Amino acid sequence: MTWKTSTWLRAGEWLLNKRWWLVALTSLSVFTFEFIEYQPFLNGIPSSFFIEILFYGIVLPLSTGVALSWAAASRTELAWSAYSQGLIHNLGIQLHNAHSHNELAAVLLQFVKVVMPLAGATVYKYDQQSHTYKTILSWSLNKDLSFSDSISECKAQGCPCLNYTSKDDVMFLHPCQDSKIIASSRTSTCYCLPFLFSNFPVGGARFYLSSRRIPSPEQERLMKEIAPLIASVLQRVQLERLMKKQNDSFSAEQLRIARDVHDTLGHSLAYLRLRLDQISMEFNRNGMNNTKQEVEALRDVAKEAYDQMRNVLTTLAPDHASNLNNTLLDFVDRINRRGPLRLRMHHEGQPRTLSSSVQRNIFYIFQEILTNVEKHARAQQVDINLNWQQTSLEVDVADDGVGFDPTLSIPGGHFGLSNMRERALENGFQVSISSQPGQGTRITLHVPYEVENESVTC
Repeated sequence: MTWKTSTWLRAGEWLLNKRWWLVALTSLSVFTFEFIEYQPFLNGIPSSFFIEILFYGIVLPLSTGVALSWAAASRTELAWSAYSQGLIHNLGIQLHNAHSHNELAAVLLQFVKVVMPLAGATVYKYDQQSHTYKTILSWSLNKDLSFSDSISECKAQGCPCLNYTSKDDVMFLHPCQDSKIIASSRTSTCYCLPFLFSNFPVGGARFYLSSRRIPSPEQERLMKEIAPLIASVLQRVQLERLMKKQNDSFSAEQLRIARDVHDTLGHSLAYLRLRLDQISMEFNRNGMNNTKQEVEALRDVAKEAYDQMRNVLTTLAPDHASNLNNTLLDFVDRINRRGPLRLRMHHEGQPRTLSSSVQRNIFYIFQEILTNVEKHARAQQVDINLNWQQTSLEVDVADDGVGFDPTLSIPGGHFGLSNMRERALENGFQVSISSQPGQGTRITLHVPYEVENESVTC
């Protein structure tokens, strides 16, 4: 903005603010000029004197003053509109980060305190099961002042906070009609604002305005604009709570199944392994080689069944998120113990908290990769690296096996490429495969941390 433009804007601002002083000064100047020109007390009063006084001294200045007043009102309206839209934008940003009823109510309270002279406020949520409104936040400017809260838990049908009568104005700020509230609020006025989502109640708020103030039309319009926004966030928070409750129930059921498997099948398999070991040693001492071989074969089957049971336990009840490294290392150790294939595992960075479902799918893909290497790659060495980056986890598995051409179809579904890719796609992971015949294979699993949020939000 140039200096000249700024000067003109300041001049216009001054003109609008002093408009009626200018109207009075103009009228006084016209009266003075006309009296000097006609000298009515000396020469008489002609009709043109009255016409010029009426038009130039009264009508024209008043018309100019009215026009300037309209311009000032338009300027104020535009300024308020820009100010309110900025407030709503900031409110939306803060509500986006609210993931509980208390956080949402605190954001709403801070917003209303900026736009209205609040003496107190109460925010409610609507319980769909009991059909009641329950208080999630109460605040008063004077700590010694206690507002009567007759609807801290009230039935929906007669709730004075949300006693709207028509669907045309359900989002409007309206005076509270409860006689107890009116009687207890002698120094303030009480207004109620319902929050509806798709014409169904999800909450409400009651605001006490100090010094018995009443909301201006602009404030009422602003409250009407934010009510649908608050309602949608209330609904989102409620759905997030339900999703978390379901996930917790699912995790608890997983733990129960894991305990049952361990306490029943696990004990039985462990006892079977122990007895077969003892019988095998007895046969070895008595020279019963053929029978010994049969028992050893049964022992191997029992050992494999026991290992499979441990895999099921690991996937049903994996270690805590911070021990995902240990969970994968245990599987690596089992492969190292049962064959000539040598696996080395390294990890970098600080482990992040991952949900049980994400951990479980990482383990499934990791298990598929190593099992295929063990069965088909004819490798001698496998290097595994877990890299906990700032925004994602990368699991890199490289072997020195026979390799293959990833562009060609693989008969018999070897390497489980389709299974890995499908599971990764379903869970928002990424799998990249690099291989050439005779030069080994490298498989990288990329797990963005945002898949955690996608699993709980709507």
